[in-house]
Amino acid sequence: MRTKTPYVRVKLDQWALVSFLCGFFLYRQKNWDLKPINENTENFFKILRGMFFARKGYRGGREGEWAKMSRETTLYYFEPNGYIPNHPTLPVLHYKQVLKNSENNMGKIFQSHNWGNSWVDGVFPYHHYHSNSHEVLGIMKGSALLQIGGDQGSKIILHAGDVLLLPAGTGHKKLSGTPDLQVIGAYPNGQHYNTRRDTEEDFRVAVAEIENVPFPQEDPVFGKHGPLIEIWTRIKE
Repeated sequence: MRTKTPYVRVKLDQWALVSFLCGFFLYRQKNWDLKPINENTENFFKILRGMFFARKGYRGGREGEWAKMSRETTLYYFEPNGYIPNHPTLPVLHYKQVLKNSENNMGKIFQSHNWGNSWVDGVFPYHHYHSNSHEVLGIMKGSALLQIGGDQGSKIILHAGDVLLLPAGTGHKKLSGTPDLQVIGAYPNGQHYNTRRDTEEDFRVAVAEIENVPFPQEDPVFGKHGPLIEIWTRIKE
């Protein structure tokens, strides 16, 4: 049911933070003789834009949950690690419990936002990556411990309802998982993906391929809005 007053979903602590930021900015502007206000506020209003993105998203669908997701999305940045290239600019995004109680509909949700060519299986127990496509992984059942970014990367625990967005080139492998582990994977525009390993031969050709991967037009969970569009677009610009 669509609410008539979406702004009430923004918690009071966010309003307090906004008040503090506004007061601090005006103090700096008045006392420190900074540049004109229109030149100094660009980053400031990017913060506000992220905090109040839900007001735009409440027009319908899952986009309205962006205010909550802005607090529950974890970002991981990686540099090249051995022969794992990782992505040069875009971070891995971990949406925690974003599809809790909707695990059986993950494939339909991804497909509705033009992430297709999906499969349901597990995750390879060795380092690999896709150099010609971004990838979304959804945990439908069970839980798993993954290593992302290569040998010197990060270990993360994924539970049913979690969604993991891997930019092209990001190394990942399964370290362990529950017996009932079930994972769904999908790709922007139904891209036919390759699978590369941590070898010098693959690394040499993968770097150029990663740079030419098209930018997704929609977030696989939230569509035209959401962390992927807001965060990845801001970094890309």
